[in-house]
Amino acid sequence: MLFTDPEIGIKKTVDPTAGALGGNRLPKPPPGRYAGSRVFSWLLRLDAERAFTVSLLDKLQRRLGRFAIPHLTLAILSLQVPVYVISLFQPQVLEPIRLVPSLVLQGEFWRLFTFVAVPPEVNIILAYLHFNMFYFMGTILEAQWGTFRYNVFMLVGYVATVAASFLAPELPASNAFLLLSVLLAFAYRYPEFVVNLYFLFPMRVKWIAMLAWGVFAWMMYVGDWNLRLSIGASVLNFFLFFGREILHRMRWSARQMELRRRELVQQNQPRHQCRICGKTEQSHPRMIFRYCSKCAGNPCYCEEHIYDHEHIEEVSV
Repeated sequence: MLFTDPEIGIKKTVDPTAGALGGNRLPKPPPGRYAGSRVFSWLLRLDAERAFTVSLLDKLQRRLGRFAIPHLTLAILSLQVPVYVISLFQPQVLEPIRLVPSLVLQGEFWRLFTFVAVPPEVNIILAYLHFNMFYFMGTILEAQWGTFRYNVFMLVGYVATVAASFLAPELPASNAFLLLSVLLAFAYRYPEFVVNLYFLFPMRVKWIAMLAWGVFAWMMYVGDWNLRLSIGASVLNFFLFFGREILHRMRWSARQMELRRRELVQQNQPRHQCRICGKTEQSHPRMIFRYCSKCAGNPCYCEEHIYDHEHIEEVSV
């Protein structure tokens, strides 16, 4: 698996104004254009909400940060890769570590933790692509967010997946959707990143994520409730981390479109219109328009009526 992106930079620090959890910062309006407007006030309120979320995570990090697991992605892969190699020769090794809630209720509590080590049950090539992409994207997210925030992201998905599995206790739960949430988060942060699939086919990661969202939507539509709950639980962490920012971006885009629509409407409106015949510079580009200073309100007249009209007198009350 080859990755190329000259613009990406891995940093350990998180800009408090760059999104609640390291997300892309929304574009600021040009100076003076929206100063004092409702849009500018909305942007200030958005930054305040983001600062509140960051401060909340910072408080949790100061209290619980020492419990965070560094290099969490590598730790997960150090479990999955050996299990995958063993499962190639002894497939039955996966059965004791799968998460089956009904067996957990019978006393097999280790399944709550060991199901994270269950690797994807695919061929060697696809498994290599999975391990490579998961390691690369997970380590970048951890470097960007910090160890504690990345741990929180994975922990939320883990807890939601385990909780959802107990709604269908007889069926085994999968960690595949949980690991895919890392792809979704990475694609949201770095949508233009290029991945060379099978070393031959360059593809921007945002298209892979859109394909994954499409597959999720289709599986939610045709799948049973166990599958729907598994998908919903696995993407819960994504929406908790990026949902507010996505909502604000949608509102921002809607307001930008409304402002642009008003600008276009104003541009399409004529600047000069004869008070008598209604001619404008758009309907008659060669026509000369003048304003009568002797009329109340200085109305506009075309060259045919500037000298041939009755002056408007201001009515005094």
